[in-house]
Formats: sequence, C-alpha cells, structure tokens
Amino acid sequence: MKKQHTSGPSNLRATIPKWLRLAKLWFTGEEKCKACSYAAATIALALITTGLLVKISYAQRDFSTALSGKNAEGFYRAIREFVLIICLAAPLFSFTKFVEDRMVLAWRAYLTRLLLQAYFKDKAFFRLGLRSGGSSTDPPTFPPSTFSKSPAPLGATSDASSSNLDNPDQRICDDVAAFVQSSTTITLALCKKLFNCAAFAGVLWSVSGQLVVFLFVYAGVGTLVTTSVFGKVLMRLYYTLLALEGDMRYALVRVRESAESIAFYGGEKAEARMT
Repeated sequence: MKKQHTSGPSNLRATIPKWLRLAKLWFTGEEKCKACSYAAATIALALITTGLLVKISYAQRDFSTALSGKNAEGFYRAIREFVLIICLAAPLFSFTKFVEDRMVLAWRAYLTRLLLQAYFKDKAFFRLGLRSGGSSTDPPTFPPSTFSKSPAPLGATSDASSSNLDNPDQRICDDVAAFVQSSTTITLALCKKLFNCAAFAGVLWSVSGQLVVFLFVYAGVGTLVTTSVFGKVLMRLYYTLLALEGDMRYALVRVRESAESIAFYGGEKAEARMT
C-alpha cells in the first residue's frame, strides 16, 4: 500500500535547528580539526577572491576610462594590469573550487560513516524495516544518543526505532549527498555575497549613496517576497518529490528481489499499480 504524503516543515524555525544538529556532527566530532581547517581555508580563499574581483573592477574601470579618453598609455597600462590580475585569479579560482569540492567529499564521507554506524547499531535496520506508517515527507531526525559511542543498555528502546524515518537507503546515500552539497553551496555563497557586498558597497557609495540604499532595499524586499511566497511551496514539493522517488526505488528493488514469485503468480499489474 502506498504511503500518504503530507507536507514537511516549511519554516526556518523548524528547519535551521535540524540543519545545525546535522552540520555540527562533523565540526564537533572526531574530524573536527579537518572540518575547521577546510572551513577556514574556504573562508580565506573567499576573502582573497573577493579582493581580486574588486581589483578586476578597478582595472576594467581604468581600461574603459583610457579607451573613452583615447589615452594610449593609460590603455596599455590598464591592459597589463588586467592581464596580470587574470593570470593570478584564474588558478586561484580553480584552487578555490578544488578545496570546496574536497570539503564536500570529506564531510559526506564522515556523515555517511556516522549514519551507517547508527543504522547497524542495536539492529536499527531491522526495527526500521518493521515500522509502518508515518509521513514520508518529514525529514529524518536523529536524536543525539543515536550517534553516541556507548551502546544502549540491553532491553532499552532504540532511538532509531522510534524515529519517523522512511527509505533509510535513500537517506544515507542520496540525502546525505544533497545535504552536504547544498549546505556547503549555500553557506559559501552567503559568505561570498556578504564579502562582495561589503567590498563593492564602498565602490558604489563613491558613485552614489542613494544607489546603495536603493539596492539594499530592493534586494531585501525581493528576497523576502520570494522566500515567503515561493519558498514554502517549493520546499513542500521538494519533500514530496524525494519521498515519492524513495518509495518508487524501494518498490522496484522489491520487484527485482521477488521477480520469480511475481512472475509465477502473475502479479505484474498489482505491482505496477503499487509502484
């Protein structure tokens, strides 16, 4: 029987604490030194790349000014400066991307190992297989004791068995990758945008202070309207999509494992309806 899908949490107050609980596992766990090193390196590289972007903007300004003023000496000087900055920026941007991808891989590997330990701890995989019902669109929640190193007392109720968790294979494989990739991308993008905003605000302020104020108001109002109107709807659709994909993958795996029985009893139509 197919599960009934309900909308998951769609507000920041419900999502951010869960995100922090998962994110801090790497930064406070056994690999916290590696995690902090990657975080510091990516932030430092973001600052350096922001400075280079400011330098590029000034070089482009000098280039355009010399070109419009028919200043040959200033034109060639701006060209040399621009080429020098590009020669420095191109490998630095590539190295920044390399460090970010390495951070994603290290974080994903650690979180996957942690979830696998919790999945096989105290026969949690067996208890999850016996569970039925629950909302497929609710994101997984792991109590802190689930990841504790000391085993639970004999006869105690496992935290994993009481968690509302569907499709654990999808959570461990696909959702871990999506969580790490999106968390890294959004966090680094936010840091870079803040650095760029602080760096270029001074440049724009020298041109027009009113323009800077207008851009801040425009960006704030646009972001608020977009997140409040479209964000909640898109998040609910995303949760539903992930749950349906997980259910379909589980059904197809079950068909593959029971192919002989299904073919013998002619259950193709019933399985197709359930899938």
